[in-house]
Amino acid sequence: MFYTCHKQSPSCHVTKELIANIEKYLLEKVPGKLSIDESALREQYYIRIDERGASTMVAPISEYVFPQFPDKTDGLVMGFSLFRPSRCEVQVRFAGDRTGSKISVAAEGPNSRAVASEICEDIASIVAPHVNKNWFFHLGLVAELLLGTVFGVVVGLLVSLIDSGLWGSVVACLLLLAALVVYFGAGRWIKPYSSFETARSRALESYGGVVYGVLGGLAMSIAGSAIYDLIRH
Repeated sequence: MFYTCHKQSPSCHVTKELIANIEKYLLEKVPGKLSIDESALREQYYIRIDERGASTMVAPISEYVFPQFPDKTDGLVMGFSLFRPSRCEVQVRFAGDRTGSKISVAAEGPNSRAVASEICEDIASIVAPHVNKNWFFHLGLVAELLLGTVFGVVVGLLVSLIDSGLWGSVVACLLLLAALVVYFGAGRWIKPYSSFETARSRALESYGGVVYGVLGGLAMSIAGSAIYDLIRH
C-alpha cells in the first residue's frame, strides 16, 4: 500500500536551529519509522535555500557556515526521496506564501498511512515552538476573495455616499479602503507566511507593530466616522 500525507506547515519564523531540529528528526528517527537504511537516507538528504534568482544546496545544515540566511531568501526546502527497497519521500517546504508552505510524506508498506501521518504530525510539533502570527496576512484563497469583493463593494458604495452627501460614511469607506491596502500591501511584504532569520527580517520586524497599529487606528476611525453619521442623521 502506498500513501501520501500532506499537511499545511504553520506560519513560522525559520532559523538554523529549527532546520537543525527537523534535520535531526529526519536523520535519526525517520529511518526506523520507515524501515530504511540510515546511510541511504543521508546520501539522498538535501536542503535547498531559495533566493530570488538563485538557489543554494547544502546538507547537513552545519555545513552552512553563515549565522543567518541571505537577505533575499524567499524559500527553503528540505527532505529526501528513496525508491529502494520501497518508495518513501519526505519534503518540508517553507515559503513566503501560505500555499507554498507544507509538509509532505509519502510511504509504501502495510502501515504506510499511520507512519506517514505520524511523521507529518511529528514535524509539525517540531515547528510549533517557532510559530508566529503572520498567518493573519495570509488567510487563504476564500478569505482573500471575500476581502477583494468587499473592496469592490466599498468602492461602489463610496460613489453613492458622495452623491448623498454622507461625509461621515465617505470617510469611513476611505479608511476601510486604506486598511485593505495596508493589509494586502505592507502587511504581506513585512509579514511573509514563513519568515526567515536574516538581517533584513530583523530590520522589518520593528515595523510589524506599526502595521498592526495602523490597522487598529483605521478600524477605530472607521467606527467613529460611522457613529458620527448615525448621530447626525
